[in-house]
Amino acid sequence: MNLSADLEQLQLKYAEEVAAATTTVSLSGDDAGDSASAASEASSWKVSTTTVRQLRQDVESGRETIARLEADLEAQKKTMEKEQEQKMQLVLLLMADRKKIASVYLEEKRRSDELARALREERNKVKVRRKEPIKRILTDACMNHEQ
Repeated sequence: MNLSADLEQLQLKYAEEVAAATTTVSLSGDDAGDSASAASEASSWKVSTTTVRQLRQDVESGRETIARLEADLEAQKKTMEKEQEQKMQLVLLLMADRKKIASVYLEEKRRSDELARALREERNKVKVRRKEPIKRILTDACMNHEQ
């Protein structure tokens, strides 16, 4: 939509028609002395006024079209701005969710690491406890054997 180009075309068309109408009136006005020229002047004047009326109607319809197109453009701009605002809010919401998910992930990873460490410690304790009775039995057996 190039509103300014449409307006310029209508203005040029109007200027050309007015120039043509003015030329017709001034040419027929030069020979105003005889009746034939007076009749042709009257018919030229009628054509000129009709042309001017048509041009005025064209200009008015062009202005109405431009006003309607500008209103449509404004409505489209408002719609676009509203959609951009909604997209921005959605992006911000998604970023907040991402941040929350990342913090939950880090917390769960820390918890998992702590549980893995606690499990390793318990396994080591179990291994040590298993070895203690065997060592005790062996040491008791050795002591009994020496006696």
